[in-house]
Amino acid sequence: MGLAGRTLAIGLAALVAGVAHSWVRPITLTVQENTQSTAVVLPDAQGTGGTDEPVEVQGEGAEGETPAGQVTLGVEITLEEALALMEQAGAPFVDVRSDELYEASHVLGAIHLSPDAFAGGTPEAVLTDLAGFEDAPIVVYCTGGDCHDSHSVAAFLQRLGFQEVHVMVAGMDAWAEAYPDLVAAGTEPTGSEGGP
Repeated sequence: MGLAGRTLAIGLAALVAGVAHSWVRPITLTVQENTQSTAVVLPDAQGTGGTDEPVEVQGEGAEGETPAGQVTLGVEITLEEALALMEQAGAPFVDVRSDELYEASHVLGAIHLSPDAFAGGTPEAVLTDLAGFEDAPIVVYCTGGDCHDSHSVAAFLQRLGFQEVHVMVAGMDAWAEAYPDLVAAGTEPTGSEGGP
């Protein structure tokens, strides 16, 4: 067996060993607590009480009491908290579902970024569409329920240096039911025709 044959055999053996290792002990990414926190004002149960004032971003270790009506967000957030981030902080939304599901419906203005997009390195959408949001809130979502893709992409974004990544756990179907006016369809964030 020549040098090329031995190199090929070693490469193939390494590939098989890597696949076997990943199968036995899969690599998992865990979403960490954000290094910054954001407090938003949520409307009360009657749909009033919201504000147009910007959200308060607090650095690590910031102290103080939360004013009435304000909640400090963790990594996992509700639909209402996601809406508050959209309206009060202008947070971008990242849809991590399949191409087909994104084209059928997505949060108005959402960037499409599937977990597979990270296979070849940092996706172009991260470098362009999310540039400037490294220290600002970002909302990631998938279908909700048992879908863990949003957590995986949130972990990827955190590893790339994004400080405040939130996962909207209810998912797209719940968003579409709760906020039908904030849903678009097509391949573009604002819809195929530039509108919802």
